[in-house]
Order: sequence, then C-alpha cells, then structure tokens
Amino acid sequence: MLSDALRWALALQSAVYNIAVQKYLCIGYDCVCGERVEVLRWLQGEDSFPAIPPAITVCCRRGHVATMSAEMFAIMEQWEVEEG
Repeated sequence: MLSDALRWALALQSAVYNIAVQKYLCIGYDCVCGERVEVLRWLQGEDSFPAIPPAITVCCRRGHVATMSAEMFAIMEQWEVEEG
C-alpha cells in the first residue's frame, strides 16, 4: 500500500509531466528511405485544423525532396508527437 506522501509525489510528477509535454498531431508520409516526414503539425486539442496550402515542398533528413498537392493530404498518415 502506498503512503500518502508517495501518492502525492507521484501525482505531482504526473502533473509536471503533463504541463511540460506538448502533444502534437502530424500529417505526413514515409519517404523512400523509410524516414517518416512531417508535412503539417499542429497542437493537439486546438479547435481548428491548420490551413492546407495548395502545394508544399518538404524533404527528409537525407535530402529526398517531395512536393505535395492539397489533394494528397487526404491520403497521408496521421500520428501523434510528444515534445517537452
């Protein structure tokens, strides 16, 4: 059985983690080299989806360039990212 002090310490640690960590939703694709490339990112919980540009050019860390049209956003993957 956990003591009250230990329960309080664990609750405080959890609260600090939740404040310090930002959670984002991302849309992107897997590059030909296997790297996951983010095309759009926005803070999770925001009421509005970010504006989709008519076209956007992105590249992975290895330099593989891809230009995405607005129509391609419908078939891209979505995932969560935590930073903090």
